Amino acid sequence: MLKYTLRRFLYMIITLWVVVTVTFFLMKLLPGNPFGENASKLSPENLQILREQYGLDKPVWQQYLKYMGQVVRGGPGRLLSISDARSRRDHQAQFPGIA
Repeated sequence: MLKYTLRRFLYMIITLWVVVTVTFFLMKLLPGNPFGENASKLSPENLQILREQYGLDKPVWQQYLKYMGQVVRGGPGRLLSISDARSRRDHQAQFPGIA
């Protein structure tokens, strides 16, 4: 019974790794910009700053390793949504093209 349980657990870990990896690379293949339609309102300098802040200026393999580290730790990483009002004001002051 223990052997069966360990084998099923190993299959579960492998399946989760495959799903997470496929999802990551499918998201990279999607057309468009992760900042959506607001990207056209930003200057190239501000867009580059955002790319650096979110790690999108790094090679894909580095982004993947960072992502997998966040998945293993259970953290969401940096979210593209801003929840509290102070962060929203700071973000809008730094990037005035985004309303």
